[in-house]
Amino acid sequence: MQKKMIVLAIAAAMAAPAAFAADASNVTVYGKVDMAFGSTDSGTARNTQVSSQVTKVGFKGAEDLGDGLSAIWQIEQQIDIDNAGGTNSTKNTLASRNSFLGLKSNDMGTVLLGRHDTPYKIATRGLDVFGDQFADNRQLMGGLGKSVGGTMDARPTNVVAYISPAMNGFKAAVAYAVNTEVATAGTDKGSIWSLAGMYDQDGIYGAVGYQT
Repeated sequence: MQKKMIVLAIAAAMAAPAAFAADASNVTVYGKVDMAFGSTDSGTARNTQVSSQVTKVGFKGAEDLGDGLSAIWQIEQQIDIDNAGGTNSTKNTLASRNSFLGLKSNDMGTVLLGRHDTPYKIATRGLDVFGDQFADNRQLMGGLGKSVGGTMDARPTNVVAYISPAMNGFKAAVAYAVNTEVATAGTDKGSIWSLAGMYDQDGIYGAVGYQT
């Protein structure tokens, strides 16, 4: 009897993850841990720090709708493992990074709704030699609209975006984001238009973009 119970327990333990995998076969869990030690010197002050650069965890999936069309989704958040208290509002918050619902066609491209990198950011990231590091584009770019700081390197909310399929190395993208800024009563909350064209083939990359 004891041996039978052990065999049944092992069988149940093996069946549970198999059942979960069957239900979640179209869901991918991913992430990375990225820490940095850096120092900056402006000539008048020195700042040395340990920082969590782009430590993140995400969940994404797709559902085949037939005829080359898929429903896609993603929820991704940044985690500041060096600051568990979460004083930075863009970190330790669910869906703080690219998070969206969309439709993807093999022939026509992808349409997304949610929070997403602008086409301008997507295009320039391919030229960022310090991508996701201490001196990346976020530290160097100017402000977008009424904002200051590195907001040209933007990942706004309330985005409607279209990304074309790649054709002979060429790809285009356009996005519109509404109500992107906090505003007082009677004032416009602002919006963002962003577009870009990119070429990536045979080790050659080039891009042109516009954002306002």
